[in-house]
Amino acid sequence: MIRTCLLLAFGLASQPAVAQERAPFTGFSVGIQGGLVERKTSDHLIGIPFRERDKDAAYGAFVGYDLPLGPLIAGVQAEIASGADPVVATDGQGTTNSVDPKWGYALSARLGTAVASRVLLYGRAGYAAERTKTVFGGPMILVVTPLPGPKWRGGLQLGAGVEAILAGRLTARAEYRHNRYSGSYSAQQGLVGIAWRF
Repeated sequence: MIRTCLLLAFGLASQPAVAQERAPFTGFSVGIQGGLVERKTSDHLIGIPFRERDKDAAYGAFVGYDLPLGPLIAGVQAEIASGADPVVATDGQGTTNSVDPKWGYALSARLGTAVASRVLLYGRAGYAAERTKTVFGGPMILVVTPLPGPKWRGGLQLGAGVEAILAGRLTARAEYRHNRYSGSYSAQQGLVGIAWRF
């Protein structure tokens, strides 16, 4: 009888610990990320093309939530991103088109699978937007109506990445993205980040 009671008590005491266990890469997370971004613009002004691309550093912060979906891990993420130096395109005749990204945000979902107990491969899809200021300058600016001030450019975001557990609830990730904004403006990003899960 005493032995039975001891076994029952041990079983009840161990239940909370079991309940607290959860699948890797699930739950809420917050983190920071940074890397390299290549922005490209191909706007037109009265039929004249202005095309240019430029590379710059990128950084930001994110918050997300992931949960198990059968053998997969599904999640959502919201993030804010830094601005960058302007992408300055020219028509070759002295007129320039400067697209200056001030800051941005993204809302996305991801779906992944664990290829090992500590490594997750995933794909990402969502919506990304940047607050940009477009300024034309040079000879052509005298004969066209000035463009409005800062405006939002938004569009589809697609990407893929890998996330690995470093220690406990700390994870690291590396990710590639392509953001297709409105107005013939796009960006490719290579990012690395650190996340804390709780």
